[in-house]
Amino acid sequence: MSRIGGAAVSDHLAVVRRRRGTPEAVEKPPPLPDAARFAWGAFVDLSAARQVNMALQPIGYGDIVAYQHATRRTLTGWDADQIRALDDLYLKTVAEAEKRKRPHQK
Repeated sequence: MSRIGGAAVSDHLAVVRRRRGTPEAVEKPPPLPDAARFAWGAFVDLSAARQVNMALQPIGYGDIVAYQHATRRTLTGWDADQIRALDDLYLKTVAEAEKRKRPHQK
């Protein structure tokens, strides 16, 4: 079972699901490589705490810096890049799911 920070990946996904629903693409995630677990855990934490105005707001570098300060965890540049890439994919997936729900709107 994949674990991040002591909790199962499925537990992290459950938090995201409860907060805003989950796109189909993350319902059954593939196993995480060991090298990606730390960045994935940070992404899940940041995503669960993101600002939501009229739409989901992207995770910015300021959010990542604040996360490091609040959690006392040090992220590398690679981790930050992975978090941003995961966030881009997540936002695109959510947008596509929203379009499928409303086929008559542009």
